[in-house]
Amino acid sequence: MNIIKKVDSKKVLVSIILAVSVFVFQYHSEAEIMDMKEAMDADTLQYAYELTFATAEADFTMDLFYDIPMKECTISIIDLSLYMDDFGSSYMADIIISGEDFLFPIYTGSYPTEERLATGKPCAVLGKKLYQYTYKRDNVRYIKICGDEYEVTGFVSAENSSIYNHRIILFSKCLGEGARKDIYYFRNSRGLVIKACSNYITEDEMMEYFKSYVDVPDYGISKLYEYRRFLETSSVDEQYRTYASIIYVFSILMVILIVNLWMLEHKREYAVKKAFGYSNMKLIAEFAKELIAMLGVAIVLAEGGVLMMAVIEKELILFNEERFMEILICLSNYILRTLPILLIVPLVILVKDNPIKMLVDKDV
Repeated sequence: MNIIKKVDSKKVLVSIILAVSVFVFQYHSEAEIMDMKEAMDADTLQYAYELTFATAEADFTMDLFYDIPMKECTISIIDLSLYMDDFGSSYMADIIISGEDFLFPIYTGSYPTEERLATGKPCAVLGKKLYQYTYKRDNVRYIKICGDEYEVTGFVSAENSSIYNHRIILFSKCLGEGARKDIYYFRNSRGLVIKACSNYITEDEMMEYFKSYVDVPDYGISKLYEYRRFLETSSVDEQYRTYASIIYVFSILMVILIVNLWMLEHKREYAVKKAFGYSNMKLIAEFAKELIAMLGVAIVLAEGGVLMMAVIEKELILFNEERFMEILICLSNYILRTLPILLIVPLVILVKDNPIKMLVDKDV
C-alpha cells in the first residue's frame, strides 16, 4: 500500500505536525523529570557535615583560614553575586578559600591543580551554561569577571539537573582585583556567608578549629543555623506545561483528521484488496508502516530543532549514555502513546465497512 507516498503534500504536512507534537511531548516530559531531579540533587549533593558562619567586620580577611590544619575540610565564601562583563549581568559565585574536596561535579575539564593555584593568576570553574560567555585564545578558554580576565579550567553541573549550571567558582589565591574588591564591599555592606564543609570531619571537630574566631569582636564571625546554599531552578511553570499538553492534543487531532481524509480517498482501493483476501490486520500493518516512517521523520526534525536551539544559544553540549537513554525512553513513550491513537480511525473504518459497501460508496 502506497497511500501516503501518493500525496507528498499531506505527507510533509503530517511530518511537520508530528514534529511539533514530539517537541512539546518531550518538553512536558522533561519538565516533570526536571522537578524530580532538582529535588534529588539538592538532597544528595551536600557534604556530610557543614558549618555556616556570617561576618560583617572590616577586620575579616580570607587569610584567617589559610593556615587552619584541616585538609579534609573545604572553606568557602558562598552566595556572592559577581558581575560578568561580556554578558552584563551578575551570577551567584563561590570563593573557595581552602580545601580540595569540592562539592560541584565536573562536567568537562578539571579543577585547577595546586601548582596552577600557586601561580596566583586568575582562574575559574564555571557552570556549564556559562560556556556561551567564554572565549577561546591559544586553545584555552577565558571569561571576564568584574573587569578581570580568568582562565576557565573546567565546567560543572549537578549530576542530574541544572541547579549549578550558572554557578561561578573562584579561588581566593587566584582572584582578580575586581572580584577581591567586591568581596570586601559585600563584607562591609551586607556581610559574607562562609561555609566549612567536610565528608570526614564532624561539625563538633570543625568547631574546635573555628572557636578562636567565632564571636570574637575583632572578626565579627558568628554561627548561622539552618542555612542552605542558593540553588537555581529550571522548573517550568505549570501554565506552560498545560500549553504543551494542549498543543500535543491539537496536533494529534489534526493528524487524525488528515488520516480520516486519506481513508475516504482510498476506500475503493481498500475494498479491492479486501476482496482479494487482504485481512484488516494486514491493511492496518501496511498503514502503520507509513505512519512509523513519518514518525521517524518527525523525531529527526524535532531533535534537530532542539540541537539547533542549543547551538544558537552556544550551550556546551556533551553526549553521554545517560542522556541518550533519557531521550530514547521519552521518544519510546511518545510512540507507544501516539501510534495507537493514530491507528484508531483506520482500524474502525476497515472493520466497520465491508468490501461491497466500500466499492459502491459515493462519499468520495
